[in-house]
Parts: sequence; structure tokens; C-alpha cells
Amino acid sequence: MNALNIKNLKKYYGNRLVLDNVNLSVPQGVVFALLGPNGAGKTTLLKSILGITRFKEGDIEIFGKKSNSYESHQSLAYFPEKFNFFPYFTVEGVLKFYGKMYGVALQDLEQQIDKALDKVEIKVLKNRRITQISKGELQRVGIASIILAQADFYIFDEPFYGLDPIGIKIIKNIFQDLASQNKTVFINSHILGEVEKIANEIAIINKGQILYSGNVDAFINGRSLEDAFYSIIKGAQA
Repeated sequence: MNALNIKNLKKYYGNRLVLDNVNLSVPQGVVFALLGPNGAGKTTLLKSILGITRFKEGDIEIFGKKSNSYESHQSLAYFPEKFNFFPYFTVEGVLKFYGKMYGVALQDLEQQIDKALDKVEIKVLKNRRITQISKGELQRVGIASIILAQADFYIFDEPFYGLDPIGIKIIKNIFQDLASQNKTVFINSHILGEVEKIANEIAIINKGQILYSGNVDAFINGRSLEDAFYSIIKGAQA
């Protein structure tokens, strides 16, 4: 079963067509990346999948369930572009909040928090307040929080934001680990060099239309992802 199926999706803002007959499938157990220039429709597509934006034409299913149903979101976890939280909370306090929200059993919560902090390699910050950590460290706290969800389908919007090379490597390892557990990782990112190293499948969107969806290696065909992306976008604009 696919983690995500989108069929004939159209979305208008007023009279402006933002998503133009989008068809897209994302297999289960892969790292998938949605790529496109600014204004291509990526954010609108994400919001449609998450049920934040309504659409009148088309269909979205998550593990075979309609995206506007409560059941479809039981298996879904979402990470926003810029993670933030109340500044007076400690890192542990943030993770306790999310752990409880995701339904982690209270007797297991401390252990699960420690495991999540170990994965993002910031356990030493456990008792620090949000105001006492860097932007990159805060991003890692956010990634740790979503690990607690133990979901089947993860959506990450610009997950590499604010991270240094070490942080990026840690997060990529987490993505690969999730995929190895048959979890699906859906990334929206502009950092093509990192996407090329981590993604199995990609989709290219521009002006609300899917220009390509499928295997990364088949798409780049011996080029860099950056060059292949530039070529298809410029070709579409010609």
C-alpha cells in the first residue's frame, strides 16, 4: 500500500489555479522529497495533505483513508519549517508536552524522551531552557519531539533549517532509520545537495503541476540533482 495517493487534485485561490490536476503517489517505507521553486505550489500541496487547506476537486488518501478523516491523521506526524515553543520551558518539558500529546504512556515517557534526545545527540541539553539553546539545537529538539509520535508517515517541512553540517548528518541518519523501519518520510526542502544524498523518490512541482515523480537516480541520470532540477524547471518555463 502507498503511504500517500493524490488524484486529480485542483486548488484555487479565488480565480487563480494553484494546484493543477496533481497526481502523486508516495510508496511506504521510503524517503521522499517534494521539490520546486518558490511559488510552485509546495506549501499549498502540503497544507492540502494535512487538511489545513480545503479543496473542491480531487482526492487525497493517506494509507487508503481520506485525508479529511480523523483516521488518516492517526498515522501522520508533521514537523513545521521553523520549530518553536514557549521560551520558559526546558528541553525536557517540551518533549514531555509532545510525548503526552502523542499518547506515550506515562510510565514510558522518560525513557522515550531520553532515546529521542540520544538520537538527535542533545541529551546534555535536557535541562536547558529554550532561551538557552541555539537555533540549530532548537531544531533538533523539534525533531526529537516528532520522533516521540511513533507515526507511520512523517512530513518534514524544511527540516534542515538552521542546522550545521553535523546536525544535518544526524537528521539524515534519523530519516534513513525511519525508512528502514518501513516508515515513510516526506520532505519539503530547497537543499538539493542533501536531498540527493537521502531521498529514494522525488517529485518536482512547478506552477502547480507535477513535472516529474519517481526514482531519484532515474531522474538525475548521471547528473547532479541540482543540474537536473535546473534543467526541468527551465525547460518548463521555456
